[in-house]
Amino acid sequence: MLLLRKLNRSQNKHISKAKRENAEMIRMKKENSRIQIKQALIRELEEYRKNGCIICLNGRPCAPERVISACLREESSYMRDFVSDDQKRIRKVDFIDIAEKE
Repeated sequence: MLLLRKLNRSQNKHISKAKRENAEMIRMKKENSRIQIKQALIRELEEYRKNGCIICLNGRPCAPERVISACLREESSYMRDFVSDDQKRIRKVDFIDIAEKE
């Protein structure tokens, strides 16, 4: 009986270690994904600014850093609204919060 308890404790330590390692791998994958999304968004916003577009968040002009911060929050989702001029060139990109209604 005592030997069985010792064996169970030993197995639990290995299982706990495996769970911690798995949780750490999942956290790292999420962080890497988040970094890739942030880098892609930075490139996108730089391209808009280079082409003379106004960048807005919910209808108000703002800094690209603020748009990035808002878009990376997990509880938020944003869609892009592109506004063009008479020659059909994009002049404004508005990131609009699309909150889910419950």
